[in-house]
Amino acid sequence: MKHSKKWGVQAKILLVFTAINILATAAYTLFVYQIKTDSIYEATDARLTAAAHAVTRMLPADYLEQPLNTAPPANYLQQTRSLYAYSQEAGLRYVYAFVEDHGQVRYLADAASADEIRRDKYGQYMQAYREPPPALLQAFRDGQPHFAEYQDQFGQFRSLFVPGERRDGLRYVIGADIDVAYLQNRSHEALLTSLLIGGAIFAISLALSWWVARALTQPVRALLSVTERLADGDYSARAHSHGQDEVAQLAGGLNAMGQAIAQREEAMLQLIYRDELTGLGNRLALDEALTAALSQHQMGVLMLVHLDRFRAINDLLGFAAGDLVLQVATTRLSELWPDDSRVHRLGGNVFALLVTGLPAYDSDSLHRQVFRALEGEPFTLADQQIDLTVTLGIVRFPQHGNQAGLLLRNAEVALYAAKQAHKPWSEYNAEQVGSRREQLSLLGELRRAVEQHEMHVFYQPQVSINQGQLVQAEALVRWRHPERGWVPPSAFIPFAEQTGRIRSLTDWLLNEVAQQTTAWRASGQPLTISINVAVHDLEDPDFPKRVAAALRRHDAQPQDLCLEITEGGLMADPEQARATLTALHEAGHRLAIDDFGTGYSSLAYLSHLPVDELKIDRSFIMDLNLHNRSIVLSTISLGHALGLKVVAEGVETGNQYRELALLGCDIAQGYLIAKALPLEEFNAWRHAHPHECDWGSCPDAAPDLPPGGVTRMLEGGQ
Repeated sequence: MKHSKKWGVQAKILLVFTAINILATAAYTLFVYQIKTDSIYEATDARLTAAAHAVTRMLPADYLEQPLNTAPPANYLQQTRSLYAYSQEAGLRYVYAFVEDHGQVRYLADAASADEIRRDKYGQYMQAYREPPPALLQAFRDGQPHFAEYQDQFGQFRSLFVPGERRDGLRYVIGADIDVAYLQNRSHEALLTSLLIGGAIFAISLALSWWVARALTQPVRALLSVTERLADGDYSARAHSHGQDEVAQLAGGLNAMGQAIAQREEAMLQLIYRDELTGLGNRLALDEALTAALSQHQMGVLMLVHLDRFRAINDLLGFAAGDLVLQVATTRLSELWPDDSRVHRLGGNVFALLVTGLPAYDSDSLHRQVFRALEGEPFTLADQQIDLTVTLGIVRFPQHGNQAGLLLRNAEVALYAAKQAHKPWSEYNAEQVGSRREQLSLLGELRRAVEQHEMHVFYQPQVSINQGQLVQAEALVRWRHPERGWVPPSAFIPFAEQTGRIRSLTDWLLNEVAQQTTAWRASGQPLTISINVAVHDLEDPDFPKRVAAALRRHDAQPQDLCLEITEGGLMADPEQARATLTALHEAGHRLAIDDFGTGYSSLAYLSHLPVDELKIDRSFIMDLNLHNRSIVLSTISLGHALGLKVVAEGVETGNQYRELALLGCDIAQGYLIAKALPLEEFNAWRHAHPHECDWGSCPDAAPDLPPGGVTRMLEGGQ
């Protein structure tokens, strides 16, 4: 590498000289070659001219004037051999004579070897010349000599055609040929000679160029030596040059640059390891800190801190607001751990906390401190109160890894597991990796599952709280795997949503539900069915068309289909969500916001959406304590103020049902009423409950379980 640096400038100068030499040598070589080629052609044409004029003298007197007849002269063959002998002596191939008779070019004389005569490969007397070249015909027409290169049945030639005129007014043409191959050989010889001369000149010029380039670059090489020392970190290196020329000025600039580099190097190194927005250490700094801790055999905890619903803040309040949220989070974490080697920002909305020196700290106390710091106090941003919520992924070292990269990956796995389970935090365990691998395996089988009819639609009733009567139902997907049995939705639906495979599943569900609602309506028992819409579908501008196509296919009615969109899904792309919902509303579908209360949606935004229902998230229903009761009451009041029906999910006890009735909730859904049922069982349930029912007096779904226990126990939930 140093060699290439040392000779770089000299090589470039030499390259310029070489390019000039190549161009000059090439031009000179072409010039010499052109002169030689022109000389060859001039000599050849002179030879052809002399030969053409000699033919008239070689032919018998008045041979060209004798009457034309079909009988050849007695000595025609001898004459043919004589003309051939002359051609060979003159360095030509053939000489001959033509006459134009009644529009045809015919031979008056030809030259041929004895072998050609024996094989009858020559122009016989008055024989028509097949396909005469244009230059020959032109000579007959204008009476002027013409040179030409052409190919006929006898070979490829350069020829001269010299016309003459008989006493009877007919024109004849004397021709002389030389092989094009001869000219090509002479041209190749000329080219070789020119190249040899050019090569010799180029070699001499190249040697002179190398000497000049070396002399010119000697001062530059000295400067390069200084730059190499600077590159190696020796900032005391100085360039010495005398005079006031450009090289001396460059030496002075190089010395100034070395001094500036020495002053700025530490600041630049800091920038490499710092996040520009927050000033925290970045991923590279974390990697080095982890590596150092592991090399010193320290124990500790690595915690990834994910700011939830951060995209919604960016979308609704702008990127500047998002930056302020990141800075608030930075301040709160840094106040807990002022040591800047502990708190890092990995990019986006993910922070990392590295704490060493266990057992002074453990993961339990750490995550409680993080929750208190980030979620304890809301703050106001752009006239909007922001409540930060976070999800944590935790690993311990060296238990969960002995390499920095492995620990980071395992922390990401733990963070993913927490988000999948809707838990605030998760500590890594090896089963999480296995779970992700299993999800990948299931994802690969998902398309086959739809094609092989392994997917089934279950229906969960939704009843009016006031009348206790069935008003609608929710359609839920269940997978009966041929080897694994019933696969819980939580094992494949979230992963399918993340990878985009959810689209084919949604289309399948739309068709199944459309077909069933048509059957119910035909039997005189119409029922509105709700289906969940994934974020990928909501962000698809063609989703309304996909829904309409499914309805047309089965002659279904739009009012029989209610589409549920999660609050988080609305915030993923608010503008596209509004456009999609508007199109679905105009098509006649009912719309519901699912899991309401878990997102950052603004009331102003919700008030402009064409929705019909709010579904309160089951997490608020499972434990109706004083705090959750206030949230549920305010949600019901908000929904009614907006003219919406309010549905409560996760109703498992009569007490919950009665409490919701007191709060004014409209519709209940949960295991108290019925779990999600296959079609036959749902129809049987519907037949068994045709009228009003006092669900509040029914026994709890599972009285011995804690709140929400049934939902957690039965995978798939509602």
